[in-house]
Amino acid sequence: MVIFYLGLSYVSNQDPEYIGQKSLRILRKLDRRAENSRALGLGFEKAAGGKGEPLILTETGGRPYFADHHADFNISHSKRMAAVSYLSSPNRRFRTGCDIQYQQPKKTYREIAAHFFHPPEREFLTAARTGTEGLRSFYLLWTLKEAYLKIRGLSVFDLRRCPVFSFDGQTGGKIPSEVFRDHGEPEGEYFFSGDSGNDRNLEFFLYETRDPARGAYSLAVCREQDEPGPSAEPEVRWFSREKLPLKSIAKIKAAERPIKTVNPKI
Repeated sequence: MVIFYLGLSYVSNQDPEYIGQKSLRILRKLDRRAENSRALGLGFEKAAGGKGEPLILTETGGRPYFADHHADFNISHSKRMAAVSYLSSPNRRFRTGCDIQYQQPKKTYREIAAHFFHPPEREFLTAARTGTEGLRSFYLLWTLKEAYLKIRGLSVFDLRRCPVFSFDGQTGGKIPSEVFRDHGEPEGEYFFSGDSGNDRNLEFFLYETRDPARGAYSLAVCREQDEPGPSAEPEVRWFSREKLPLKSIAKIKAAERPIKTVNPKI
């Protein structure tokens, strides 16, 4: 039995240290929920005071992970939102990654995309009818890339190693403008394609939350699995009194054929 959670919280304090502690509390609660579901103790030991504390180590590149069991997690936060992805399986450790970004107005997003995005992704932005749509599309793509970097234990300096994300597997054709409808569902499917064969066992889940008083956030979650193919979305659990309206934008799978691309200039 595979357990896949996405824990979310809208916090009142933007202090990074506070949000970091809040994220660890979310992780602890998700782990205990998994333990209750499967009668497994995953990643937590009893401290001297009797409180459960996470037993967490870091890889050489700084990526945190649970020690000595088959579960993985990833943490991200932006402005007042904290997000934690959690994935466990009985026989092996599958990895997960997540990234959340507040859609802060950014005048230079097209310049950033010109340096770091692949041609089909830049075309995706160019097809946007307004600056607002372009900014939204930029953040959706950026969170997907960050989720990939985090599942692989890479940094922003490795952006050239990210797969290319495309709409309907296109390699240069016109993208329907309907995909940019505000608050609407995309008219079609997204795909990704990379050079690594291991990437074909990945699946991405893209979300967005928009609130007039609290702004908009983009959120991407990535998971590994045994074989390429569709899988269940994460079970979303809120750990705050305020629950922002979360909308599922797309489930993104590997393209059946490679998407032709050229490394962006850096």
